[in-house]
Amino acid sequence: MNTLLNSISNYAKNTPKMCALRGVKSALTYTQLNDLVAQYAAQFKELKQPIVAICVENHPAWIVLDLAAMRAEITLVPIPFFFSASQQLHALEDAGVNYFITDRPAFYRDLLSSHLLGEDEFAIDDKALTRFCLTFNKLKPTKLAAKLPINTAKITYTSGTTGRPKGVCLSTASQLAVAQSLQSAVNLQADEVHLCVLPLSTLLDALMIYRANTAVLTPELLLALTSRLEDMATEDKATTTHLRFLAVGGWRGTSLT
Repeated sequence: MNTLLNSISNYAKNTPKMCALRGVKSALTYTQLNDLVAQYAAQFKELKQPIVAICVENHPAWIVLDLAAMRAEITLVPIPFFFSASQQLHALEDAGVNYFITDRPAFYRDLLSSHLLGEDEFAIDDKALTRFCLTFNKLKPTKLAAKLPINTAKITYTSGTTGRPKGVCLSTASQLAVAQSLQSAVNLQADEVHLCVLPLSTLLDALMIYRANTAVLTPELLLALTSRLEDMATEDKATTTHLRFLAVGGWRGTSLT
C-alpha cells in the first residue's frame, strides 16, 4: 500500500477511536474508515476492468470511495455537480466509465437511460448510494485502458469557460506528492482539522464551527472569505484565528486527449 493508506492503517491500529472524517450528521473513526476502504476496495477489484465515476455531495462516503479506488488501483473519475447535464454526460463517455456511483439516482437514471445496463443500491455510513452499470460505444474498456497514461489513478475534468470538459490524468504518486508537500510546509499535527469546503453561502460558518486549521479554496472563495474577515475585524467580532494554511490552485496532470 502507499504512504497514505499505510498511515490510515497505522492510525486504525494505534488510535482506533480517533475521528478520521466528520460529516454534517455523521463521523467515522480510523478503524471504521480503514475497514470500509478495505471492504469497497475488495468490491472494486471484483469488477472487470473498471473505470468508476462518482458524483456525491461532500460526505465521508466520498472519501471512502476515493481511498478504496486508490487501494484497488483502479481509475476514478470525479464528476462535479456544477457541470451541466451535457458536460457530465460528455465526461462519462469521454472517460469510458462503466460504473457510476451517485446519491442522486433519479436524475442520473434519466440522464443515462440509453447507456444503463443495470443498477444496485448500497449505503456508506448514513449515505444512500446507487451504482449504475453503464456501456458507452465510443471505446471498449480494453482500448480505453491502452489509451490512458500508465498509472492513471484519477481523471479530473475541468469545465473551462466554454466547450466540453477536458480530462486530466493523475497518478497516485502525483496526488500524494502534492499532499505530502503541503503537510511538510504546514507541519500538520495529528489532532488538526482540515475542512472540505462547503457551498459559498456557508463557507465562513463552516470554518468557525469546525475550527478548521487548513482548507483548499478557489480564488473566488478566498476573496469572499477575506472580505468577510475584514468586515468581522471592523465589527470587532470573533474571527478564524485557528486557521493556519489556505491553499489556492489545482492539480497538474496529463491531458486525456
